[in-house]
Amino acid sequence: MQAEHRNTAILLALLSIPFGVAIYKDATAAPVEEVDPYARYADDYGDYDDYDDHDDYDSEHDLAVIAALGEEAQLTAMNQDFFDNVFFDGGDATTPSLSGPIRNLAIGGSLKSISDAYPDFEDWEYDGIPGYDAATISLNFVGDTLHSVQIGFPDDGSTVGILSKQWGPGVVDGDSGMISWYVPSNSLRVIFETDYDEGVVEFSRFQTLEELIAPSETLFSFENKDIFLLTPDEVRGLPDYDYSEAAQPLPFIKEAKEAVTAWYQLEDDTVVEVSLGLALESEEQDRVLTLLKKKLGKGRKVVGDYETIHTFRQGKRTITWTTDESMYSSLSLQRN
Repeated sequence: MQAEHRNTAILLALLSIPFGVAIYKDATAAPVEEVDPYARYADDYGDYDDYDDHDDYDSEHDLAVIAALGEEAQLTAMNQDFFDNVFFDGGDATTPSLSGPIRNLAIGGSLKSISDAYPDFEDWEYDGIPGYDAATISLNFVGDTLHSVQIGFPDDGSTVGILSKQWGPGVVDGDSGMISWYVPSNSLRVIFETDYDEGVVEFSRFQTLEELIAPSETLFSFENKDIFLLTPDEVRGLPDYDYSEAAQPLPFIKEAKEAVTAWYQLEDDTVVEVSLGLALESEEQDRVLTLLKKKLGKGRKVVGDYETIHTFRQGKRTITWTTDESMYSSLSLQRN
């Protein structure tokens, strides 16, 4: 019974702290005492103390520390050395870069080259970046090619200011609060997102609508050669191959609102259709149509009750551009 009263008192003390207060803004300062910051939400988990499955987690201790500190409670943050060494190339880089202990990572690099440079890279997601245990890193591959790098670390609210001071103001998504930076010289896109006390910086490639549609007179950016001429061995080598389909995440399209994936429909290890869903504002949809006409010539337009379809002939294949009143549209290639 005494334990129940003690727990109740601790939770009442916690609830007396205004939500969102106690965010300390100086990234170079050390916290008064490091605690699990999610402990302040422990009452959402009922009677389960070990809600995060860590054997050494003690919610009563963390709740007591936060309650005792009151408005002086601080969340853990990375110091300036971390940002200088990992993102700012020793403090000199004014555009996003991977540097310091991860400088040999390259978006678009091969799995072999990364494995040769960093034999233990698969452990970083659990053990942290070398020299920075609190910062974990996840490498995402498409096939044997590095597609994106995500770096997660404690954030007390100061990270966005540190990145913006070094790289300049990014593009802010008003809906999500995500911030993006673009480096056209190497088609690099960097985004920063934060949730409660965790920040995530992601490095990946981007392309423009022009680069997607018209990298050559005949092909699209996801084609090394006509996709309908791929051999069965080449089809089986497509990312996420699964007999009847394959899926290839593409570089982010700068004008789009969401990431884009090329979906391959297969029959007997032969490509019969490829489709891409694009989230674009109406003016960008018009740009796509203009680019397709320039690339493919005059097409056929059919206006239905709910959608408009433009169809183009290109040799032995058909290109279809479909839009409706929403921002969602689709581009598809079919074998004739």
